[in-house]
Amino acid sequence: MEEKTEITTLLERIAIALERIADLLARPDQSEDSSGLVDSEPPIAPEPTEPAPSTNDITWLRDFLASRGISIKTIPQEQESDETLDKIALFIGNRLESVNSVLDSIKANMNVGRPFSLNLRNESQQTVADTTNLCTNLYNIAFLTAYYYQKSPAYQLYATPSTSPRALNFYSGQWLERFIKIQAVSLLRSKSLEFSYICNAQISLPKGDDFELDMLFEAEGEVFWLEAKTGDYRRHIEKYSKMSKTLGLDRSHTFMILADGSVTDALARDLGNLFGMTVARVEKFAEQLTKVLPKNRNETVQGREISP
Repeated sequence: MEEKTEITTLLERIAIALERIADLLARPDQSEDSSGLVDSEPPIAPEPTEPAPSTNDITWLRDFLASRGISIKTIPQEQESDETLDKIALFIGNRLESVNSVLDSIKANMNVGRPFSLNLRNESQQTVADTTNLCTNLYNIAFLTAYYYQKSPAYQLYATPSTSPRALNFYSGQWLERFIKIQAVSLLRSKSLEFSYICNAQISLPKGDDFELDMLFEAEGEVFWLEAKTGDYRRHIEKYSKMSKTLGLDRSHTFMILADGSVTDALARDLGNLFGMTVARVEKFAEQLTKVLPKNRNETVQGREISP
């Protein structure tokens, strides 16, 4: 019961922090001109989301991989644009139910940059606000090359996705990777854990094969491998299962996080049992990660501090 209370408290703190950020991102300030078109909503607020730790020493993780015959080939450098994309990813993750329809439409048309329209007549006010807010911000960074929303009586959204590599990568799943990273960092900080991480590392396996790790975290000497998928998980799950054995990580330290609405909690559990990893719907990821994180040396129990 105490463990359940602790987990619930941590998740509530994280949810409140993330929700505050998300609320700042979702303040539509729409005005309608004589043509019935909505003016652009304000861009996503410039406040930082979850900044990276001031020091992120990956020596421990590099040594961990080397002990398994794995070498790191490259790790992408952080860029100034990461902060902007992290904000949008956070908005999507916290408003996924509202913005799923427009994301599906973007993904269906992005490879050829085909224009599409989406009718929002029967959607809730919140869904309309979240959808138009997201599209405005995607348009502002040129991830949509055209966008406008026609209000009453049409309630019709028109948009054209960009075919630039950065936009395609973001739509194809990078937004989920960014959202999961923000959640993991927030959770580790809320538990006052010492940690380090690498993201999108290109590695060379013992037999010379190449592989890319979405996220590899080390917390208090324990390693957690996180892979995020927005769809088509069936082609990857067997490969990930084998890779977890190469890394020497058990089920509680290997996560595949899915943003696929067709995956139920029961199916995720079954997949985890079959392939020996934790399969989590994106909505349940933080809860499941909390259960397996190590305890901090100064963690309190019943109001008293535990000595190291």
